[in-house]
Amino acid sequence: NSPKAIRDDAVFLIDGSGYIFRAYFAIRHLNSSSGVPTNAVYGFTTMLLKLLKEHNPRYLAIAFDTGKPTFRHKIYANYKANRPPAPPDLIPQFDLIHRMVDAFRIKRLLTNGYEADDLIGTATRIARKSGHQVVIVTGDKDFMQLVDADVWLLDELRAAKNNNELMIDREQVRLKFGVDPEQVVDILALAGDASDNVPGVRGIGEKTAVELVKEFGSVENILAAAPSIKQKSRREKLIAGREMALLSKELVTIDCHAAVDIKIPELINNGPSVNDLIALFKELDFKRLLDHPVVNITAPILAQTYQSNGDVSKEKTDYFAVTNKEQLEYLIKQIDTSDELAIDTETDSLDSMIANLVGISLCWKNGHAAYIPLGHDMAACPTQLSFEVVKKALEPILQDSQRKIYAQNAKYDLQVLFRAGFTPFSIHGDPMIASYLLEADSVRHNLDDLSERYLHHQNISYEEVCGKGKTQILFSAVPLEKALPYAAEDADMTFQLAQLLGKKIKAEGLEKLYQEIELPLETVLCDMERAGICVDTKALSLMSKEFAKKLKVLENKAYEIAGMEFNLASPKQVGEVLFGKLQLQTGKKTKTGHSTNAQVLEQLAPSHPLPQILLEHRQLAKLKNTYVDALPKLINPQTKRLHTHFNQAVTATGRLSSSDPNLQNIPIRSLEGRRIREAFIAKEGSVLISLDYSQIELRILADISKDQVMLDAFNKNEDVHQRTASEVFNVTLDDVTKEQRSFAKTINFGLLYGMGIHKLSQTLGISRTEASNYIKTYYDRY
Repeated sequence: NSPKAIRDDAVFLIDGSGYIFRAYFAIRHLNSSSGVPTNAVYGFTTMLLKLLKEHNPRYLAIAFDTGKPTFRHKIYANYKANRPPAPPDLIPQFDLIHRMVDAFRIKRLLTNGYEADDLIGTATRIARKSGHQVVIVTGDKDFMQLVDADVWLLDELRAAKNNNELMIDREQVRLKFGVDPEQVVDILALAGDASDNVPGVRGIGEKTAVELVKEFGSVENILAAAPSIKQKSRREKLIAGREMALLSKELVTIDCHAAVDIKIPELINNGPSVNDLIALFKELDFKRLLDHPVVNITAPILAQTYQSNGDVSKEKTDYFAVTNKEQLEYLIKQIDTSDELAIDTETDSLDSMIANLVGISLCWKNGHAAYIPLGHDMAACPTQLSFEVVKKALEPILQDSQRKIYAQNAKYDLQVLFRAGFTPFSIHGDPMIASYLLEADSVRHNLDDLSERYLHHQNISYEEVCGKGKTQILFSAVPLEKALPYAAEDADMTFQLAQLLGKKIKAEGLEKLYQEIELPLETVLCDMERAGICVDTKALSLMSKEFAKKLKVLENKAYEIAGMEFNLASPKQVGEVLFGKLQLQTGKKTKTGHSTNAQVLEQLAPSHPLPQILLEHRQLAKLKNTYVDALPKLINPQTKRLHTHFNQAVTATGRLSSSDPNLQNIPIRSLEGRRIREAFIAKEGSVLISLDYSQIELRILADISKDQVMLDAFNKNEDVHQRTASEVFNVTLDDVTKEQRSFAKTINFGLLYGMGIHKLSQTLGISRTEASNYIKTYYDRY
């Protein structure tokens, strides 16, 4: 995801102060058993572990602020004067974080008189002088001034919002500011920075600053040209703000020549001190982190466990290919020595409803696996057994009820094998599902991550075998000598993980849930996906034309009201019309100007007709693009039906999700949304039946909690949302309004699924104080 490949010699420099505050505000209050606050330490540690796992930097350092005045305070006494003091529960965590960094044996950079920014700037200059690439790990835009051909910023939180674009290079800076990185300081100097109390030029914002820098260049050039600038207000602001502009530039410029001795060889990452980390994790009650693969704390225990059963190391594996009947007979004999078997398929597509079977891998014992090529190109594998011969040999094994069959993401393999011609069979273990039950919301459940986490083994990657990007080939084109170790390893890891996680499931008391609900559900979902659903494409086609006409009418109305044509899909142009031309007032601003999101438009709608038109246009355009036009293109050409994928191991709450396409969020509130729902039809001679539990989650909650008010409501067959409204708003059941019941429903389900004050206030459109009072009243009543 980076603009260029990160070289092995890259020096990673972490903005430690930024990490601390991100961690503190990202995680709810957390204490150790001894009462010490640890939320910032925990968040900081998990962020650090993620970086080490994903990038494994060879050179690494973390820079911190000392908290003492710097040279900037000497030239401007009010620098950062408006910053509140650190929260009381954060202060004792600073030393713990420094201890954590030392336990990881990572070089700490901190020097009195300088900020972390200056130490990173200086380290960057030294590293570049030595020929190293530099990756600065930060979310602070001020560092963009340092970006160069081989100096990038890594902001992993930003990546989640920007299509996983991790690295900020020169082009990303230009997209953000409209100028080269070297000119970022000039923009910051003119616009100022409220968070650091950098004054800037009064009345000059970031947008104007960008325009000035583009036209004149540096702050010095801008000030020199100020008397001749035609626009009076801009001219006067610059002349009056001359001293503050020059001062601000000093304040925002990162000092890359700080008086600090940094030697790049001292930044080599030699890995953590395991004993120190164990002691610190135990002291802070970070039990979940004890078996993290980067820390590798439990590796010796796991190695002993597997040594007696065959190690996972490449030297002790026995993988072979099956391309003739003799080899197939030998394989069957090997399988018959065990009552456990892991199976994995290789295909030519991630979509199980169109994927062709390329090969099958099987593992019956740790370190022992075989690969049967079935659909490789002749050039890749000249000799292959016929599908019918392999099916005849494997069917009795897969149908043997006494044999435990394991598969990773079994639903995919079951689907592929069924479509190829195999009879459905029962699954006794799926590492993906087991991992999800054990840790639903903290780890990824794919085979590579699970192998690294639990077996401390790095699998051969798909890219190593098939390439990536434009040069990537289908698995059917992979030569057998490369396909064999990759495919056999997948079955081997699945076998070992299924055994290991099966024991953990049993130890946690989850075996009944695993064996009697989740695994049988996997085959049910497989059938559901394969069945698919009919879609009335003619109805959607007519709807598309109708929506297009309505959108055109709304566009023309918008042009007429605005007195000009503009792009209704462009937030920038919409903002210019609403807040520039029409001068509408709103308090909500983003970094690039006024927000034009739905919430803002709804606030503006009572005062002007245009925002309502824009809302209607957006809603209709979304329905047209997301559903009306998109769904027909996703219909399977063979079945003529739409096939979604049900995700059993994604949501933290345990609910199913649906993707490609998502059929669980077809709109229902609006008339147009209900019409889209009507396009899902039954085949001729059949009907669709809709069934829904009656407030099932709240009934379960009542049964588990034994809450008398809630039990009473259900026993009397009352509307529980109406009853909640009665309790929260202190009115009789008969006096509950429709709006109050709706609020109560949100509170009932929201609190059940962990909704906090901020989210509740956003959802209901009320103040945080009101939301807090509702929650307090709720818990007083229930």
